[in-house]
Amino acid sequence: MGKVAMLTDEQAKRIREACDSMSPGRVAALALAAVHRILPVYQVYSEVHPALRGHVPTHDAIIAAWRFLRRQPGATAELAARRISAAKTAANRDLARVEAGDVDLPESLVSATILAVMSAFDAFVGESRTAAYDAVLAALDVDVIWAEGVGDMDPTSEGIVQWANMVAQYRMQSQDIDDLSVRSESEEIEALDTVYFRAESEGLAYLTRMSELLGQ
Repeated sequence: MGKVAMLTDEQAKRIREACDSMSPGRVAALALAAVHRILPVYQVYSEVHPALRGHVPTHDAIIAAWRFLRRQPGATAELAARRISAAKTAANRDLARVEAGDVDLPESLVSATILAVMSAFDAFVGESRTAAYDAVLAALDVDVIWAEGVGDMDPTSEGIVQWANMVAQYRMQSQDIDDLSVRSESEEIEALDTVYFRAESEGLAYLTRMSELLGQ
């Protein structure tokens, strides 16, 4: 099943309208929050497979982009763009390595995570609303793949797929949209800080779930 098919028309429209209506910086923040939340999937897999080297530069690039959006001292768009360029090279190398081997649920999750991050980077660097929309949906796709994979592995599931985690992630994204949409321009930094710290905290659930999946 595709990621869009898991959302109602109203839910998909909410994401699309947010990407179309907010300022470029807030749209980039929405995309970055979506992928920041799921990034621990890549982190844990890389810890188990140390030949993969792209997680650290990817994390650093996301933080650099956030620092620029949040107007942190010393942060510049040029610095963030350089780190993003290096991260894309490393992450794409990892993606090719992952997809060249046996692809089971963990590999599918890592691939989906990397692809989501690439879209978020494009949203930031190119101020692309379409890339931001793609990043948010691709982040949801991680939980779609996860739910379907767990259902396939569970002989007692009888074909029933549990969408609770995907629904929970959408609610997190919806909260991001609320915070980024309703704050005035004078409150923008506060809104960005709120979304940044919340996404970082919510990523702990993905860290735990991926660790459990890989037996860590």
